[in-house]
Amino acid sequence: MPAPSEILDRLRHLGVNVRTDGSRLIVAPRDALTDELRTLIRQHKPALVAVLALSAKEDPGGVRPATTDALAQSGRLEHEARERRRAQALRMLAEHPAQRIAFVAGEEYWGGIAVMLAVRTPTARQVTGERVIDKSRWDPWLFAAMLEQMKHAKPS
Repeated sequence: MPAPSEILDRLRHLGVNVRTDGSRLIVAPRDALTDELRTLIRQHKPALVAVLALSAKEDPGGVRPATTDALAQSGRLEHEARERRRAQALRMLAEHPAQRIAFVAGEEYWGGIAVMLAVRTPTARQVTGERVIDKSRWDPWLFAAMLEQMKHAKPS
């Protein structure tokens, strides 16, 4: 079960602005929400309201809702950064044909580190994926060691 801060980080990463109005949650743009996200918000609404209310008390100025243009620009910049990390991970695989896995730890955002992973499958297909790992849990050496173990594991 995700923590309220993880849900808020995920929503913000998708360009969704979340704020409170008393005990109500105001989420915009609504069309950015999937059914899964709506369900997650409903299930965790009291905790989300509490976290947002607490952060508003800690920072009375608060974060003002971004304009649509600013959100669009932010989305474009995140997309460009993600594509740069993807290209770098794929380039690493191309430069080392015997290597099955490459990763790039990217910029810090939404309280985490963006990690792009590129994997060469047994059929020589290349697959990429990105995950944001909580900054407090990120250990690049442990991650590299885990990948090294995966290189020697037999595919299931």
